[in-house]
Amino acid sequence: MEVGYRDPATPSVTHIGLAGGAARPSTGYAFQRIQAQTEAVTRSLLRDGVPRVPRDPAMGRFMDSVFLRVLQATPDRGPALFEALFHNTPADRLERFLSGSTRPDDRLSVMASLPPVPFLRAAAGGHDMPTLMPRTVQTTIFATGLLVMITLHAGLSLDLWAQVLILAPAVALLGLPHGALDLPMAKAIWPLRGWRDRAVFFASYLALAGTIGVLWWVAPAAALAAFLAYSAFHFSGDWQDDGTAWRMAGGLSAIGAPVVFHTADVAQIFAVLGPVTSAGIIAQGTALAGIVGASVAVFAVIVPRGGLARLPLVELGAIWIGAALLPPLLYFAVYFCLLHSLRHLTGTLAVLPDQRAALGGAAAITGVTLCGAATGLILLTVGAPGDVTGPVLEVVFIGLAALTVPHMLLVERFSMGWVTPVHGSRSSRRI
Repeated sequence: MEVGYRDPATPSVTHIGLAGGAARPSTGYAFQRIQAQTEAVTRSLLRDGVPRVPRDPAMGRFMDSVFLRVLQATPDRGPALFEALFHNTPADRLERFLSGSTRPDDRLSVMASLPPVPFLRAAAGGHDMPTLMPRTVQTTIFATGLLVMITLHAGLSLDLWAQVLILAPAVALLGLPHGALDLPMAKAIWPLRGWRDRAVFFASYLALAGTIGVLWWVAPAAALAAFLAYSAFHFSGDWQDDGTAWRMAGGLSAIGAPVVFHTADVAQIFAVLGPVTSAGIIAQGTALAGIVGASVAVFAVIVPRGGLARLPLVELGAIWIGAALLPPLLYFAVYFCLLHSLRHLTGTLAVLPDQRAALGGAAAITGVTLCGAATGLILLTVGAPGDVTGPVLEVVFIGLAALTVPHMLLVERFSMGWVTPVHGSRSSRRI
């Protein structure tokens, strides 16, 4: 319904009711508003002899227009938004607001009950609702992080232990929260209404992660190779909207670029995570994958489809420069935390109906995960020699390997079933 809809003015005719704009555009509520409108027309007719139909206050029309723009941009979010509205707003204030109340406390209660980001963007005139942070900002943050890390490493010549001390907290504080949004994603896909449903979800999630952990213990070489393969596929989603060539180039480059420049160093890391005899072969295979990724990127530049994609080119250029100038662990910390995790976190939050609750749940899950990681680290280091670099690397990468599989499957399901097409095309933000 058009905001403030009413029939066109007609000489000698006073429109009231639906024709006079009495229906609330955002909700369709009309009964009490028609009564109030009729009373106002009667008063003006008795007082001045002229029937005047009052218009809604400007603030009310503005709030309705913002709400309708959000629904127009992401119509699938409508049920979740109305559920949040009715669940979070006190009943008396909501009833007054829906009937046309102009009280500031009623309006504030309604605004506080809904996720702020999409409505702020709609109020500012934005229509690309499934993006929380512009891609140019994401790319700038990633490139700036690489530059800072390159400068830091050049000045301090960080050794392996110092690199691990940067990697582990960065992944814990900046990387894990994006995976901790998996429960809100699951609730958006399936009706997880009670604690039993959530318990089943967590049990299934942890069982799948545990299966990967057992596989790593039984066949570490196969588990390591599989981890690299599905990580390349998962990371390729960072270029989901740039076409198949850029997606393939991005996923392979993200994994393979550091190995191209630091094959021996990566082989040593792989020897910590898997059999020493297989580490070199897996490293060489990963380097080959990186070369294939670079070749595909060159092809995408030479034979562009629909014009040169500048942002993917800048991002992959930054990946290869960072991979060349940084040790593998530092490169991975910057890419994983400041591009992949940031892109996923902002994209997911943009389409979740209750961002504050999602962030609160993510913080709690991140805390539990960190406690589990700390427990695993303690168990690995009990009775071990003084150097704990190896155990820390095992906790970080094997933990990521175990959590990536259920996370990746959930992201694929969520992106297919929840992100809403915008203006007739698929959303420009893969989550």
